[in-house]
Amino acid sequence: IISLPAAQVSSHGFLNGASRASLKAFQPAFLTSANFRPSAATASSPTELVTEFSALANCFCVPQPIARSEALTRRRLRITASRGIEAMRRAYRDRAEYLGDPDFVKMPIKRLISSYYAAGLRSNILADRATPSSDLAPVTISKPESMHTTHISIMDKQGNEVSATFTVNFRFGSGFVPPGTGVVLNDEMDDFVSKPGVPNGYGLVGNDANAIAPHKRPLSSMTPTFLQTGNGQAVLGTPGGSRIISMVLLGTLDYFNGGDAGSIVSIPRYHMQYLPDVVFYEPGAFTADEIGGLKNMGYHLREIHPYGNMQAITWDYKTGKVTAASDPRDIGKAEVR
Repeated sequence: IISLPAAQVSSHGFLNGASRASLKAFQPAFLTSANFRPSAATASSPTELVTEFSALANCFCVPQPIARSEALTRRRLRITASRGIEAMRRAYRDRAEYLGDPDFVKMPIKRLISSYYAAGLRSNILADRATPSSDLAPVTISKPESMHTTHISIMDKQGNEVSATFTVNFRFGSGFVPPGTGVVLNDEMDDFVSKPGVPNGYGLVGNDANAIAPHKRPLSSMTPTFLQTGNGQAVLGTPGGSRIISMVLLGTLDYFNGGDAGSIVSIPRYHMQYLPDVVFYEPGAFTADEIGGLKNMGYHLREIHPYGNMQAITWDYKTGKVTAASDPRDIGKAEVR
């Protein structure tokens, strides 16, 4: 079987230029008709799927009936069809989970088409009933990438540091790209006070001190931060709109109390920004007793979903240990090397 992705074929059915150039390196899949034994496969979705399906169906083949009744033959065919359906179900689930452009995605092709993997998938196929697709492991859903603000923290072996927060403010900024630039312009004008006392998109208020004026820069909540003590130093920052400042404050307090990068990005968070007169807090930020006590003191509390995506690095001068951590609430990666 030779299978080419549809994107490599023109609307007239001919290979496009890129496909002709890459065809020499194309490795086809060879499936023998006897027992459907796969011997090779490419990374293309149709080929991998057929190969995995064939491996799954390997023990489902029914020999030609000899002197069998028509009823028995039909029953055998029904069993074979049901097992074929279940093989397809599992192969398509793996397609959704693992397959993509091999230039961008590392795919476990050898495992997917191996007889051992197929045997494992076959083990939970029932002969007398269908397997609901919901009973299979759900396809992993990646967390969406931020469409507005992001942050990176960097430290090299000489102790040079970068703490950089980037933003276009709201999703896709102003939605305008100057012709020929490929750059999305921000909508930071919302960080100005358009009218004294009127909240902006994040609920922040202000007065003429932050009013719009020519050549004037608006207030920003972005807080890329360096911390240094006699024992070490840290780099941290996060996206999060008006809550950035309070997140960095809590991370800073944790560092000064002996926290490393992992604890700095993980501690439960709470936030108060004057108006609205509400304390927003993550699950686990306060105990039940603390919540009761704060309410008795007159605070208005509101539990919200976890927020922020802090990136932090710490360096202990005494031990030389460097720790790096990415916020478990969102996407990101941290490593020391």
